[in-house]
Amino acid sequence: MNTSNSRIERLRLFEFLTARGATIRCVGDDKQLPAIDTGGAGIDTTHTPDTITLTHVVRFADTAEATAGLALRDGDPSGLGFYLDHQRIHSGSTATIADKAYGAWFADRHAGRNAIMLAPTHDIVTELNHRARADRLTRTTETTSATTVLGDGLSASAGDIICTRRNNRRLALGERDWVRNGYRWHIDTVHPDGSLTVTHLSPGGRPGNTTVLPPEYVGLHVRLGYAMTIDSAQGTTADTCHTVLIGSESRNQLYVAITRGIHANHLYVPTTIDGSELSFWTEPAILPRTAVEVLQHILAREATHTSAHTSLRDALDPYRRLGRAVDIYLDAIGVATEHTLGPDVLTRLDHDAETLLPGLTDAPAYPTLRQHLAILALAGHDPATALREAIDDRELDTAKDVAAVLDWRLDTSGAHSTGTGPLPWLHGLPHRLSEPAIASQLHARRRIVADLTTQITTDARTWTAATAPVWARPLLGNRELIAELAVWRAANHIPDTDLRPTGPDRFPTRERDHQTRLTTRVTDALGDLHTATHTWEPLAKRLDIRITNDPWWPVLAAHLDTAAAAGLDIDTLLTDAATRRPLPDDMPAAALWARLRLDPAALTTPTGQPLRPDWTPHLHDILGPDTAEHVINHPAWPRLVAAIDTAPTDWTASDLIATAHELLLTATDDNTTPPRADQLATALAWRIEILTHPTENTTPTTENDAPMSPKPPEPDENTTVRPAQENADPAPAAIVGAIGELVSTGRLDEARHAFTRLTAHLHDTDRDLLRRVLTTLSTRAYPVAVARLHWAADHYTDHRAFILAAIPTTDPHLYQRRDTTRPTRDPRAAARDHREWTDHTRRRPPRPDRGRDTFDAYTHFTADLDVDPTHLPVPEGTGTTRHQPTREASERAETTNFLAGTGYTVDYDRYAVADHHGLPCLACGLERALLDTPQPPEKHCDDGLCGTCRDDNQPGIPDHNPADHINARCTFITTHHPPTAALSLLRKTWRHTTNPADRATIETFARTIHTPSTDTEDPNLRSDFDPTNPIHLLTYTALRESVHTVELRIHLADDEATMYGPAPGTSDDANPIDTHWLEEELTELQAELTRRTHLTPEQSATEDAQRTPLSDESGTWSRFEPPAPEFNSGRDGDGPEYC
Repeated sequence: MNTSNSRIERLRLFEFLTARGATIRCVGDDKQLPAIDTGGAGIDTTHTPDTITLTHVVRFADTAEATAGLALRDGDPSGLGFYLDHQRIHSGSTATIADKAYGAWFADRHAGRNAIMLAPTHDIVTELNHRARADRLTRTTETTSATTVLGDGLSASAGDIICTRRNNRRLALGERDWVRNGYRWHIDTVHPDGSLTVTHLSPGGRPGNTTVLPPEYVGLHVRLGYAMTIDSAQGTTADTCHTVLIGSESRNQLYVAITRGIHANHLYVPTTIDGSELSFWTEPAILPRTAVEVLQHILAREATHTSAHTSLRDALDPYRRLGRAVDIYLDAIGVATEHTLGPDVLTRLDHDAETLLPGLTDAPAYPTLRQHLAILALAGHDPATALREAIDDRELDTAKDVAAVLDWRLDTSGAHSTGTGPLPWLHGLPHRLSEPAIASQLHARRRIVADLTTQITTDARTWTAATAPVWARPLLGNRELIAELAVWRAANHIPDTDLRPTGPDRFPTRERDHQTRLTTRVTDALGDLHTATHTWEPLAKRLDIRITNDPWWPVLAAHLDTAAAAGLDIDTLLTDAATRRPLPDDMPAAALWARLRLDPAALTTPTGQPLRPDWTPHLHDILGPDTAEHVINHPAWPRLVAAIDTAPTDWTASDLIATAHELLLTATDDNTTPPRADQLATALAWRIEILTHPTENTTPTTENDAPMSPKPPEPDENTTVRPAQENADPAPAAIVGAIGELVSTGRLDEARHAFTRLTAHLHDTDRDLLRRVLTTLSTRAYPVAVARLHWAADHYTDHRAFILAAIPTTDPHLYQRRDTTRPTRDPRAAARDHREWTDHTRRRPPRPDRGRDTFDAYTHFTADLDVDPTHLPVPEGTGTTRHQPTREASERAETTNFLAGTGYTVDYDRYAVADHHGLPCLACGLERALLDTPQPPEKHCDDGLCGTCRDDNQPGIPDHNPADHINARCTFITTHHPPTAALSLLRKTWRHTTNPADRATIETFARTIHTPSTDTEDPNLRSDFDPTNPIHLLTYTALRESVHTVELRIHLADDEATMYGPAPGTSDDANPIDTHWLEEELTELQAELTRRTHLTPEQSATEDAQRTPLSDESGTWSRFEPPAPEFNSGRDGDGPEYC
């Protein structure tokens, strides 16, 4: 059928039906095989706001298999863990896997199961069908009946299974159906004219209605039905399914293949080449793949049709465009630079690079290095000199990529000797591009990146729990951070399936620094991102060391963290699951999670309207309106609906929600945190799954957690075990019920005497039951305790009457919440509830005295060195493996004792205060070491001074709130220093600070400083260049180095006088060292720096052109001179040295 005609006919049908008031429901799965004539139009309907998404999976007998199928539906390889764990994935050569599939299918058929075989090609299907019919004829004892030739060229007779391949409404099937494509039939009779009397096989293999297929239809549209192609099996259901793969299938085909069987679905994967001549020249021939790798390649291959509307939407999607726009921007900079220089200059550049370091041009990163050198040449520098200095800087023998190392040495900031680009981690455009067309195109590329960034930022700030990707849901409260992460991920092609907020590690300098800042902000918002893996790693390694080596392990650890926050007994669940049978070699972490069976078989989807079951008002009453709406709009909401809808009928929805919520609240104590908002829907669903299906998921471990343990009491020498019939004796239960009546009527004395008589004559088993009931009531909230006791009564029928009689009808108020008041905690270490941390009677064993004198002498002479002690190697013979172990304890005690008497709370907020001891000293400007910044007893905040300046009574930052240190530091700088010096100190503080908020504060203070005007009347800021002034002749780099050198000489004047000055005299009256001339020179250099910062780009270019370039060692000008006259500007040189 013509595609356009098919669409027109469908449109006319819809218009005809809607005009007569009909309601149209189109049901489909956009992840299965698309219809041939739709061209992706069906997928467009899923993006409309009123689309209803079906979420419950009801086909499979095992909910874990349904969950695994949903994971593969979305392309998540973790779903393969279930199939690996249940021996459902088989590998071998192309010939052997077909034989394995047929053998397994034959065994299922022989066992009475309705089995089916699938394959991707007609050739394999025909071979399997021919073999199946031949085996059937060999094993039958009936005489040979009439046969007919089918559309696949094979013969069929009575008793064969066939499949129709075309819809025909003229062939009626009963009163309400007709012969359809994909229906399977059993041949009853073959008529002489070739027609067939067939019986329809319903899903599950049950016989249905009978019809007659005419010979014309049989010869064209009927095939044997033992095996089918994957594309034709959509809509088919069987007990078991065996699929033969060839490795080139798409994810859609794989999803159809693994969802045909109700009880089991097997995959047979080729792991060898097929032996053809061309197969020896393919990648699998050189790098053979495992079965899991083949399936992962299939999952990554999506064959969904794309309509014109979808193509247009994707073409305009800024999230898809930004990554490519960034790549084009960076590539265009290199191409434009090399084009401007010309081929002759580039040839000389390659020649000199190879001369300076043979083999450099063959390095993988040399194209990047070449572009960097070209940018330097275009800016007027000598790339050969720059490259020679980078090579001579230090050795290159240990470098894996010499060109990459040299590229970094040329500009350690990663900016490629340019400015900042449209994104913080991109370098800017080169200066002095000669051709206006090239310059305008580069500026246009820059604007495109900036515009796409703005679009993504605006959209990401509007994300909700229903629209945000999985990685962004924990950060929904921080919209600015989410927007920056969205831009970062889109620019670096990070897919939404990568749950790491910043994606994989980046190695270029600027990208790595920006990623570090983003990761730090995420950590500040969510805590340590590796906490879950560190928490559960010991347990995982104890169960199976391979679990932590699985790439899916971090995801499993995050799931375990959510389950632990939901109050589930993770130790017991994982131990029971891991000890059932050995875990598979591939994906053991994913297989272990599949064994837990916590996820209901429901689709997690952010599209369409949220489900509104009739018990939704109860959710609002229990959770509150705001929390309930957050749960309803969360993508995991269908899981919660599925968990409640599939619960046993003796539970009501309101009871389930109330009990699960109470269990979540009672599971939170001092050592655990409640589920986050993005985890609440998932935690409730898992809690309900455990509550309604306990025998599948959990085994109690402790007495408090298991009021009714299935383990019988251990008999002692004076105890006889009674038969099970005696345990059902209603006499104890009746007495317990009578005691309850006495208590309810207020006759407490009679109840006490009756209870005493009862316990005196109770058997040990009944007494243990009564004790467990009391323990449950005293350690659990009343609704939770009643639910657990009813569960125990249902699962231990021998004691049912006794347990039910012991359940009070009203709350006895035995359960008391733990005291939530917490003692003052050390601000440096989190509290622990283990005895080794809290028991004051515990004593540590004495430390060995071996080497104590050596260690004390070592720490005495090295305590005040300007080094980080944690990185110092401890000398041999000290008897310890830790440098200065007592310093941390003493500082902790001093801090705790002092802060206890101040107005600042001693709590975990101290961890949120950044450590600013790495900032330079406000008096001398030198960087401070951690050991060189002890605080005086009367201070609890950083005064900004080093130990030497503090000893010299230099003024420091007054007492202030540590959380507001940057503001206090900037205030001190601007009020105690002249404008020029204050601006220099602020700039130095800005360079040593990585926090964006702190940098913004510093920039605000810098703008408020009154600096000299840029009028021509001010001689310090005049744009006039004085060629006779040696300071004006310095390049910007040389000027900065001179400022740094003079600053160091001022601070080290004493050392310089000692090393190079005259020998000291014998007089006690020593003359002070004169540094005034150095301070005057520093003032002139800083004034020149300030003047240049106020120049316009045109003024800077004019001054650069007037500076006299330095000649190279041979006395000739640089050979890397651009062809255009306007490029003959000054080049960077060392300049005159000011000492």
